[in-house]
Parts: sequence; C-alpha cells; structure tokens
Amino acid sequence: MPRPAATRRSDEAWGPRLGRVGSWGRAGSDALHLARTLIEELQRQGVPPGEPLPDRGPVLPGDSRLGDDARRALERHAVTSTDPAVRYAFSYGKSLPDLLAARGQLPDGIDPVDAVVRPTTADAACALLASCAADGIAIVPVGGGSSVVGGIEPLRRNPDQPVVAIDTTGLAGVHGIDEGSLLAEVGAGTYGPRLEQELGRWQLTLGHIPQSFEQSTPGGWIAARSSGQQSLLVGRIEDLTAGLVLATADGLVTVGGLPAASEGPSLLEAILGSEGTMGLITSATLRVRPRPARMHFSSLVFRSFGEAADAIRALVRSGTRPAIVRASDATETAFSVFGALGDGNVRAVVERAARSTGYDEAALVTCISAGGHGEAQQVGSAAEALLRSHGGRPIGSRPARKWYASRFLQPYARDALLDAGYLIDTLETSVRWSRLERLHDDLSNALRAALGERSLVACHISHAYPDGASLYFTLAAPVPAGGDPLERWHAAKQAAAAVISAAGAAASHHHGIGSMHADILGQRIPDGPARRAHQSLRDALDPTRTCNPGKLLDGDVAGTPVNRVRLQAPPPGAR
Repeated sequence: MPRPAATRRSDEAWGPRLGRVGSWGRAGSDALHLARTLIEELQRQGVPPGEPLPDRGPVLPGDSRLGDDARRALERHAVTSTDPAVRYAFSYGKSLPDLLAARGQLPDGIDPVDAVVRPTTADAACALLASCAADGIAIVPVGGGSSVVGGIEPLRRNPDQPVVAIDTTGLAGVHGIDEGSLLAEVGAGTYGPRLEQELGRWQLTLGHIPQSFEQSTPGGWIAARSSGQQSLLVGRIEDLTAGLVLATADGLVTVGGLPAASEGPSLLEAILGSEGTMGLITSATLRVRPRPARMHFSSLVFRSFGEAADAIRALVRSGTRPAIVRASDATETAFSVFGALGDGNVRAVVERAARSTGYDEAALVTCISAGGHGEAQQVGSAAEALLRSHGGRPIGSRPARKWYASRFLQPYARDALLDAGYLIDTLETSVRWSRLERLHDDLSNALRAALGERSLVACHISHAYPDGASLYFTLAAPVPAGGDPLERWHAAKQAAAAVISAAGAAASHHHGIGSMHADILGQRIPDGPARRAHQSLRDALDPTRTCNPGKLLDGDVAGTPVNRVRLQAPPPGAR
C-alpha cells in the first residue's frame, strides 16, 4: 500500500492544490456563464460538441520509489509527503495533455512524482538538492503549477529513478523594499495576487500580469521568460528582474542586483528561461513602480487584421506607450464579440461599426493605458489618435473594459468546455513584422486543415515590439468519439510546429518550452557550439543532471513525455 504522508496531513499542508488538479480551479458564476456563452457561440459558428471529457476523479499513484533512507534525508530539511493525493496534485500542469491525464482520460497518463517537499529557506533548498543529487533523485520545481507546455511533467533518466517535486510556495512573501531604488526582494513562490497585495502597502506594483497571474509565481515567470499583458509599458519579466538567488546542490548562486554592469557575459540572462534545469530559483530582486492611479480604455475596429497590425506597428514605433494593445483577427473578433465580450451593447456597437464601413473582415483592437491622474488620459488619447490615423474606427471603451474585467475567466471556462466535449487549447509564437501576416495565414490554414472543417481557429496580436509581435492562437474542435482524445490535438500541434519552424519564428514567445516544444528548439539550436554552450552551463550548475529532466534541450529521459509534440515536415503550401 502507498506510504502515508511523512510529516503533515495532506489537507493541512497541501490542501489548496488538491482541489484543482484536473482543472484551472473552482469556477465561479461568472466563469460558468462565460462557458455557456462560448459553447453557444461555438455552435452558432458550426462547431458542435463532441465526446465529453469529464473529470473521472483523481488517478492516485501507487507506491513511491523513494526509499526510507532517502525520505528521512529529505525530512531533515523540509516538510515532506509521499501521500498519494499530494503526489498526484504536484504531478500535473495545465496543458491539455496534463488536464486529460489528471482527469483519467488518457490510458497511458503521467507517471507521478514520488514525493513532495516544501523548503522554507534558500539553505534548505540547497540541502534538498544536495541530498537528491547524492541519492540519484530527480527534482521538478513546482510553484503555481500553471505551465501549459509540460514544464513540470515528471520525467526520469530511467524508469526506476525517483522524482521529487519541490514546492516553492514555502519561499513566499515580499522580504524587503528599497524605495529609493524601486526594488523589491521577493520570494520565488509568491502567488501573483499576494505579491501585488503586499506591494500595494507601499503603493507600488510590479505590473507583470500574465493570464496565469492568479496561479503563478515569480519563480515560474523567471524560469519561463514570461511576458505579462502590460509588457508594452513595464517590459517582460527579464526587464523586471534585477537579480536572483539560485539554489544548487553546491550552494547558492547570487547574480545581478545592479542597475547595469559591464562584467562579462551575464549569468543572470542565462538563468532566465532555464525552466528549472539549472537549479531552484529561491528569490528575486524585482523592479517595481508606483501603482497607477487611473486607466484609459479604447476600442477600435479596423478593416482587416493586416491593417490593424500595421497600425499597432506604427504605435509601438511612435514612442507612445499604452499598457496593453491587442488586435484580434476576423475570427476572434466575431467569436469574442458574441462570446467573451458577449453582451448586447458590445455586439451592437461592433456590428454597427462593421456594417457602416463595409468591414467584412473586421479586426477589433483593444488599447488600455495606465498611469498618473492625467498621464493615463494623455497617453490613451494619443494612442487612440494614432490608431485612428491608420484606419481605426473608434467604438468607445466598453469592449476594452469588458475584456479587461473578464481576462482571467477564460482558463476556468476551458474546464467546462472540456466537460461539454470540446478540445480547447492555445498556442503562441513571435515573428518579425515583415513575416507576421504571412505566418498568421499559414498557421491558420494549417491548423484548420488539421482540426477539420468543424473547428475554430482564432488569433490575436498579444504583445508588440518595434521589430515584431507575438501571435496568440485559440483552437476549438469537437472531441472525436472513441479513440485517443489527443489524436486531433497532436495533429494540430505538429502542423503548427512545422509552420513555425519553417518560418523561423519563435518556438514560444512567453509560455516556455517545457517538454512540448523541445523539437522546435532543437531545430533552432542544432548540434554544434551553441548547443554545447547551453549544455556546459547546465552541467556546471547541475553536474548530476538532477534538475527537471527532459526540458529544453534535454532529451535524455526514459519513455516519451505525454506533452511532447514531434516536429514533422511543414504542410503543403506553407511559405
């Protein structure tokens, strides 16, 4: 029989995670209403539900591979559990394969971790890593557990190797503020809402707000090179990270902390995006700013997605800096107007604007500015004026306000869509402006061909830069009756990966690589000096290859990861 928890009952130590393994979390009435609206809109657009994929209950693991001596060694440094329910809770992220495996919908699911430990100090984290390295145990850092690319999938060097999840949420809180320098010392396992709440005591904000904000942490943001929704104003997480502390089996590594330095290659830059493969991030020094007093909302309709993209490019290059600017293609505009933004007033406004101008392929642009009492209005008005000068037709603030108010609900609604029989997922990439419209078209066509005629493929520009932008796709299709529920998903992901690779676009813009996109990254960094440089740095910080096997460029694992997408030849017609 499985061994019980070693030192503390599961409902006391780990309870908050136990109720949301096969879902994003407990959905409130707003999320359930959104889900019903989205299902109605999918059906209106000719995408019927398929085979339901309900949560069949926890798939509890069997005996832990962890020996008694190894378990006792871990217990000396941190709260430790081998309880099956706790191990189950820390073995799954939020990708579609993760969710289906956690729901008991995959015959060959995920092999769960063998124990979970929760250090509360950086020194304890080092001791845990040293103990695992000595005993041949792999570790997986787990913060919020919101990875959608297999970033926390437990993988092993051999089938008998134990894997331990290190719960970083014991390393939480704002530990200090340098008000003169606008720097905050933050625990890596601090959930986003708690971080902003504690910074609010000083009237400060980090401003890093990814869609996973409620269930993610700075350690995860840094490890995946995350980009928040307000990155146009505040920057990506690498811009906000002044320094960090990394726990390794050989001790703590402290990097950065200065405004700028000319001290050779940056180890801080190398650790950013390392996805837990070099050690465990225990804390970070983050650049914060005064909390904005006001926000300004604008919505505009453009004749086409290409015209909207051109306008956003001009806005980014103008020096005007709203916090958020997004452009939805025609499919997403129609879907969001009737779905996520779906109230009668919003629908009427957008439809009236499209009809009056003959915009058959109308693209909705959302522009939100934030700042001081007069700053938000000034920046927002300037941004709207520039967008209007490039063809945008203003339709008021309501669509932008509606999107902003509901922006965290979509992941909760996804759970209800799975229950109803829809495959629902997202993917993202980034590319130069000169290739963006072509990539949008090629990816849209490839995904529709893979998913079938009765599917939805929608896209928006989520982040913009002077030289390019991120394309973020949402996919929906009926679950086919019988067979492998992931077969159609794999076909779509493989088609997308082939197009992205052929276009020279990014394997990921902000979700990270995990085990899902390793093939694309491997093609971008083939065998040679660049790959050897990656591997040598990892070997220097983790010589026993203890940390998060099977992620990034590391393919030396037993079996095939559930999240892996194999790279195939691009579909015919891709350019």
